[in-house]
Amino acid sequence: MAGEDIFTLIDAYLSNRLSEEERQAFERRCENDPAFAREVKAHAKAEYAARSYARSQRKETLKNLYRETEKPRAVVRSFRPAAWYGIAAAVIVLLLGLVWLFRPAPSAEELFAQNIGAIEPFTGYRSGESETPDVLEAASEAFNSRNYEAAIPLFEAALADSQATRRAQINLYLGLSHTMLAGGPGAAHHVMAAIAAYDQVPPGSASGQKALWYKALTYVRAGQNEEAKKALEAVVAYPGHYRREAAERLLGG
Repeated sequence: MAGEDIFTLIDAYLSNRLSEEERQAFERRCENDPAFAREVKAHAKAEYAARSYARSQRKETLKNLYRETEKPRAVVRSFRPAAWYGIAAAVIVLLLGLVWLFRPAPSAEELFAQNIGAIEPFTGYRSGESETPDVLEAASEAFNSRNYEAAIPLFEAALADSQATRRAQINLYLGLSHTMLAGGPGAAHHVMAAIAAYDQVPPGSASGQKALWYKALTYVRAGQNEEAKKALEAVVAYPGHYRREAAERLLGG
């Protein structure tokens, strides 16, 4: 629905101009659509502010006019430009505030892009590790060049080795590969695969904080709001989590 139609509908509700059936449908939409509910709340606040401002300005203008009638006419001429310029300036400020209030809420993809940040490169084979050097080197090259489709089977191959020594980190980057592909074809599969990989990362490991954060962002990107809320709350509850403030902002959005 176009923005103008939404404002018309909200205004009709707030002005009690909807039928009983329309009012019930409107309230059901508020319950089931958080973004729409935020629009309604913002509209109501803006309307209240505008009416309060209009009342206060009308009262002040009447007071000024009354005072001016008690003064010599020469003084009256100096009142009009200054007073109305001030009122006009205040109205402009109010209108700018309304534009800010009614700006479109960011989409799930925009929220994901705003919060994913820079991802640390995956380090390839390290001397003394049991994983096959060629597999880790190939996985590192594919992931770091953002060829996530090629990286996925390589990380899976590394995990298939029962002697793998970096399972937590490999699962983290396997999950990240799926997360980065979750905005395109096969998104549902990539979301599930990403979550499954993150769940294999022990919370107390060096990769545990990152896995918890990227799991939350995967749900955000998928638009799974309830699951995203739970994951973000887990980030906030994690002692000293490096993305706690970002999680709190998302929860408060």
